[in-house]
Amino acid sequence: MLEATDQGLVLTDHGEAFASRHRDLLPSHYQPALMPHQFLPRFFLGVQVLSEGSYHHSAYEPTTNDFAVQQAIKRWYHQPNFTVAAAIDELHALFETLPQDVADRLSNQLVGHDFAGSLAVTDLQQSMQQRDDICVFLQTLVPEQLWWALWGGPTDPVSASANRTIEALNQGMSVAQIATRYRYKESTVNEHLLLGAIYGRQLPLEQFYRPEERAALTGQSVTSYQTIMAQGPFSFFQVRLYQILMIQGRWPQ
Repeated sequence: MLEATDQGLVLTDHGEAFASRHRDLLPSHYQPALMPHQFLPRFFLGVQVLSEGSYHHSAYEPTTNDFAVQQAIKRWYHQPNFTVAAAIDELHALFETLPQDVADRLSNQLVGHDFAGSLAVTDLQQSMQQRDDICVFLQTLVPEQLWWALWGGPTDPVSASANRTIEALNQGMSVAQIATRYRYKESTVNEHLLLGAIYGRQLPLEQFYRPEERAALTGQSVTSYQTIMAQGPFSFFQVRLYQILMIQGRWPQ
């Protein structure tokens, strides 16, 4: 399935064939800035705390033992003007705005007083669906709401240093110049740029590819590192950037 090369692990021909037969659909509402992986455990524990609290029940097994999540719930629960009834009423109103299938899936994953949802997330596709569903929920929130306070709003997944690198590149600086100015290794600059590309940042491709290189890459399968390299030579960075942009549908044809 995988083969070790100087550039890292790559798919073998058998691995590529397997991957093509088992390709799951990507979530359609997922946005990295929404940070669904961070909100999901807060959401499930928050619902459980509200449910148990409405029955004045304090002895129960929490949905997560993650200390940071539990502390976030405590801060949320003890914020000024917070009431269990208000948080529950707001959640009911929010679920009324969701598409029925999304509301049903999320509801069937909740845990509360004398209730445990029947929908278990046991595989990758279900996990992707769960994140997609919670992103639909998060996109309904506004800053004045209690559930927004538990979430905290969108967060830029690209670090400040990576954003600084991308800004310098788009101002005309080269990778070498950026590395010198900020005392980075050139590999660190490239990592910043690939991270930015993953999260949708626009990069000046003319700095990285000559016209003949772009022509040679266009149309190449993104799953075969060896096949792409055979059209070169290309650097690791050039191949990875091509793969990212092709998967996203942003490679210029």
